[in-house]
Amino acid sequence: MTLPLELIDECVGKRLRAYLRDRHVFEGTLVGFDELVNLVLEDVVEVGPNRDGTGTVPSKRMLLSSRTLAILAPLE
Repeated sequence: MTLPLELIDECVGKRLRAYLRDRHVFEGTLVGFDELVNLVLEDVVEVGPNRDGTGTVPSKRMLLSSRTLAILAPLE
């Protein structure tokens, strides 16, 4: 049986999509996480329309709190 943290560990170095509770969606490369599933992503873009109606917002590095996460989906 695969445990949740083992599955996330397999995603380190790979691109994933993080769906947040507030309906924001981010794609980036997972570079690390902790036991609370706080994530560090690199080369991040926000997917979908932004508040001003434009496209994606790039970010070099981002920390996502586990409190905001709803779904993690590997892209590779």
